[in-house]
Amino acid sequence: MRGHEDAPRTPRPQGAARSDRLSRDRHRHGLLLPGAVRHRLLGIVSAEQRIRLAAAAAMAGLGHQLRCLSHPRRLRLRRPAAHDEFAGGVARDCGLDRRRQRACRLWLLALPLSVEERAVRADHRDADDPVPVDPDTALHHPGAAGTQQFAVRPDARLCHAAAAVLGLHDAQRLRRRAEGDRRGGSHRRRARPEAAGAGAVAFGDARRRYGVDLCVPQCLERVPRRPGAALEQRKLHAAGPDDGRARRPSRDHQLGRRTSGGRRHGGTLPHRLPTAATLLHARADGRRGQITRERHIMSKKDRQFRPVAVPDVRVGGFWGKWQDAVCNATAEILLDRCVEAGMLRAVDVNHPNPGIVIPIQSWGGTTQMFWDSDLAKSIETIAYSLYRKPNPRLEARADEIIDMYERLQDKDGYLNTWFQRVQPDRRWTNLRDHHELYCAGHLIEAAVAYFQATGKSKLLDVMCRFADYMIDIFGHGEGQIPGYCGHQEIELALVKLARVTGETKYLDLSKFFIDERGQEPHFFTEEAIRDGRSPKDYVHKTHEYSQSHEPVRQQKKVVGHAVRAMYMYSGMADLATEYKDDTLTDALETLWDDLTTKQMYVTGGIGPSARNEGFTDYYDLPNDTAYAETCASVALVFWASRMLGRGPNRRFADIMEQALYNGALSGLSLDGKTFFYDNPLESTGKHHRWRWHNCPCCPPNIARLVASVGAYMYGVATDEIAVHLYGESTARLELDGSNVTLRQVTNYPWEGAVSIRLELEEPRQFALSLRIPEWADGASISVNGSGIDLEHVTLDGYARIEREWSDGDAVSIDLPLKLRPQFANPKVRQDAGRIALLRGPLVYCAEEIDNGGDLNAIVVPEDLPETTSTTLEDLEGAVAVELPVEREDTADWGAALYRPTPAARRPARLRLVPYHLWDNRAPGEMLVWLQAEKCGG
Repeated sequence: MRGHEDAPRTPRPQGAARSDRLSRDRHRHGLLLPGAVRHRLLGIVSAEQRIRLAAAAAMAGLGHQLRCLSHPRRLRLRRPAAHDEFAGGVARDCGLDRRRQRACRLWLLALPLSVEERAVRADHRDADDPVPVDPDTALHHPGAAGTQQFAVRPDARLCHAAAAVLGLHDAQRLRRRAEGDRRGGSHRRRARPEAAGAGAVAFGDARRRYGVDLCVPQCLERVPRRPGAALEQRKLHAAGPDDGRARRPSRDHQLGRRTSGGRRHGGTLPHRLPTAATLLHARADGRRGQITRERHIMSKKDRQFRPVAVPDVRVGGFWGKWQDAVCNATAEILLDRCVEAGMLRAVDVNHPNPGIVIPIQSWGGTTQMFWDSDLAKSIETIAYSLYRKPNPRLEARADEIIDMYERLQDKDGYLNTWFQRVQPDRRWTNLRDHHELYCAGHLIEAAVAYFQATGKSKLLDVMCRFADYMIDIFGHGEGQIPGYCGHQEIELALVKLARVTGETKYLDLSKFFIDERGQEPHFFTEEAIRDGRSPKDYVHKTHEYSQSHEPVRQQKKVVGHAVRAMYMYSGMADLATEYKDDTLTDALETLWDDLTTKQMYVTGGIGPSARNEGFTDYYDLPNDTAYAETCASVALVFWASRMLGRGPNRRFADIMEQALYNGALSGLSLDGKTFFYDNPLESTGKHHRWRWHNCPCCPPNIARLVASVGAYMYGVATDEIAVHLYGESTARLELDGSNVTLRQVTNYPWEGAVSIRLELEEPRQFALSLRIPEWADGASISVNGSGIDLEHVTLDGYARIEREWSDGDAVSIDLPLKLRPQFANPKVRQDAGRIALLRGPLVYCAEEIDNGGDLNAIVVPEDLPETTSTTLEDLEGAVAVELPVEREDTADWGAALYRPTPAARRPARLRLVPYHLWDNRAPGEMLVWLQAEKCGG
């Protein structure tokens, strides 16, 4: 669409003089507006109205420049006679649909008609009216290319729309120009700093007299590559394990190199970049026209915290030992067993098609359809292990598999071993059951991880092509599929892809999948009819199984397959953070309470039923038959960590820790070679870890979580660092352009003392939020030896310490660790009259190897006696707890099955070990919920 200068002029009563003045003004204001809007522009008298029109045009996504640099003497603010009609007309002229017309109209009406001050960007000031930049009064905006300065005109008047729009760095980009323009390539948006702001306006409090809060979502931001990043990356990649920064490439957010295909892998949608939520805006203080600086105060839900990249955190201590097990054994074992299963033969086009190896089952598919996901999670695990411990041979094997996938990929971008080599005629015909998008999601996660760990972008390029193809395939356009996957995963993976490439189109696709789920007419029903299948003949006969029974924002009960639910909630939480979508956050908080107060095991395990690998009735939590799939607890960790994206809250972080240390970690043996698929809380001695499984989703899932656990420890916002998990680690973080290193020294979770040392290039003000677990009665914190009053600094379970921090500052945290009882809600019939014992974040259990058989005969006293602890060398230095108890005498019961008198009791001693370590020694019974002495018994 051409600019307004080519459109015919509308005659005005004032004659040519006024027309000439408008012509001069429009060039001065830089309002390069489309011809369709020009007619209305020439009918507007005031510069304020022209600013409104320019903002509306940019909101329409027309891609036109917006400078709004009105000279103060020409800024005539007159209230238009028909403001409402004018606003509606602007929206229509901009070609907006009805919904956007309303939003645009509200925006126009919200702009202030009276303003008190004006700030002009120094490098855009009028040449004939220079304004020197006063360092004391300049408004500083840290951008990607350095600090931009805004000169203050004390005698000027400000339209907030103009001032805020100018405060945008040149990494921000416009929204798409048309509804259907979604395909990237030649349609990609160009970075235009002058226009970026208005196209991303977020509607703030329209009633505020002094301007409108303008917010550019961080999902529109992108970091340019730092000079020398590639060389630094290659040097670090080649560094040995003794190098303090070994295997740590330059920040994944800044690996901005252009590949041979022309795609740019640049920064993510990072917390490190400034947003309009943190822009400084001017406010008149009524005294001689002086301007004061003020930060926009965000609501709690406006905060955006993101986990740090895996290469930015190096762990030691407790988690370091587990990661070493993954590096030394698990990573290669996963690949070996995938090869044994025949997965590589299915991918390699240079070998004959293996056909159907695992038979088709009653639901119309086979677990062989999921092989891509198993290989993908194995590659992801390898990627994280390579960062910690270089292994050229293992890396070469992963590269070979990636080459196979590149050769397998179709020209249009499609990639799936089953539907390319076994059933090519069935592509996209059964999204409900066949896991096509699920496999794609795991391949995307693997691509992101491998790129971050090694700097190699081949797999990332492959998956970007596939994602671009999916953008063409899915939607409501002609010939597109208005559907989503039966097994969620693609949603959270696309967010990861968007963050590492900076491409918001992947966020949009993820949002499409979330928004479409559960809508009527139901996609799975229509899909089945098109495919000639009965819409009523499917697994479990309910859409609750795949959480597609109703739109996601209306769901209030956690139902169906546990892993699918957790993956979906994880994707929703990511989108809630990126879009600041309170509707998603509110729905998730309701679902969170439903899960954690009615359907979760004390270990953080979820999904009691093997039949649907998921949820049943409220308070149905059997112990000996508990399914509690390892993948489900892993996915709960994913969800909990993403719920922290909108601000630290121990409501989520405590559960993340609980599921991580207990329900998830039990899935991996100490040596990293065997795996639990399901995790009961009671065993008669017949339940053991698998070497492999016919549906091997859990082994690589727990392995990739352990290998990347450092990323879950910290969250970073613009001016705040949150410590979610404690553990020996070194985190190299970037806080709004400044480098901050946090070094945790601790033997947590065996001991509760944690020391955090800060390393900064220069002193700076920010908040450090430290989680105080709910179980940590008597916790204390000191900074440089001075105690902190936790009552006055604790917010949502985090001690938020905001101060100017300096290099060498030390924070000491003491979390008392003692054995504590846990009782279940009386509605949990399986735990009636029983007690679980916990120490810190760890659930403890009794094993036969320490206590003999008949563990159900042990009775724990009502008041816990003094305990002793001991270190078990055969469990890698784990802390065991011993306490005196009573034991029912089974030897003297006799032959009778029942009798009128209870068993006699005798004193005994009970040894407890952490639940996640059970079945690592001799096989035997195990029990979490022990008999509890009845009150008054």
